[in-house]
Amino acid sequence: PIDDFEDGNQVALLNEGAWFVSNDGTGVQTLPVEMSSVPKPGSAYSLHTSGLGFASLGSVICDIAGTAASFDASHYAALTFSARAEAGSNPDVLFSFLVGSVHFAVPVRLGTDWEVHTIRFADSLPAEDPSAVFDPRAVAAIQFVVPNNASFNFWLDDLAFVK
Repeated sequence: PIDDFEDGNQVALLNEGAWFVSNDGTGVQTLPVEMSSVPKPGSAYSLHTSGLGFASLGSVICDIAGTAASFDASHYAALTFSARAEAGSNPDVLFSFLVGSVHFAVPVRLGTDWEVHTIRFADSLPAEDPSAVFDPRAVAAIQFVVPNNASFNFWLDDLAFVK
């Protein structure tokens, strides 16, 4: 697993990578690990982020490489995670793998109930350079980006690479 948050902290199980916010500083954002407002069977703790007002960037990142430059995910084909959004918040996020200096992204719509999402490497499109090729041997981080000027409030749990 990448992280299941059952240890109650923002240190990933995979390579002891850190969970943190990255934003443009124009809004506000929280990132606690806590009990979900809607219980998830088999889970006591989840990562919760909420905020609003970012003009150009609001996101949550996990540095899955830890102290290394990257993580070799070539034995896998996808990443899976459970997520849900609070009612009334923006349900749209852009999930991305950071490979080298390129984000390979897939839009995700979160429901208000816990749902499992699977992001296949093959479905992840390069955001900055259309000619870039996804190299699963060089994944440095994963990121969840919220739309500009949106109010967001969502939960993440049980992240793992899958074959």
